[in-house]
Amino acid sequence: MQPGPLTKVMCCTPEEATAYKKDMLTVVKTHIAPSFAVHPRTGDSYPAYNKPEAVIDWLEHVTPAEDWVVVLDSDMILRRPFLPSDFNLTQGWAVGAKYDYMIGVDNELADRHIPEIPKRNDTLAGPAGRRSDRVGGFFFIHRDDLKRMSKLWLKYAEDVRADPE
Repeated sequence: MQPGPLTKVMCCTPEEATAYKKDMLTVVKTHIAPSFAVHPRTGDSYPAYNKPEAVIDWLEHVTPAEDWVVVLDSDMILRRPFLPSDFNLTQGWAVGAKYDYMIGVDNELADRHIPEIPKRNDTLAGPAGRRSDRVGGFFFIHRDDLKRMSKLWLKYAEDVRADPE
């Protein structure tokens, strides 16, 4: 059994929140963040903006008592507990699932958007020469690190979406 509380963090419009089945909100503690599926500044329609925005909104309203947070996609199932000791986690480091299709971390896209990140020589989470790790799906991170990186997560999503190439 997973230690600590579970919280569903969801983004929706006021109309979607009103129409949501109220009994589903009590199955697990739920934080409702404003919808970001259509970017309020640019008008860009990209539902994936919701995930970083939901995390930002949640952390602006809640400070988890737990040191470690697991961020999952909504279609994932916990088959066994996530424990920091199983992943040798320390503050300043996170772990995520290997996603080989994340090709934008070792090409000209990464060179344009994150030139300040040195290219990596290891092959632990992607090919040598990448500027970022090929991870996704879930990540396990210290709550303070999550708060620090969540706005950057949204910023880079915005920057890459606005990239004409």
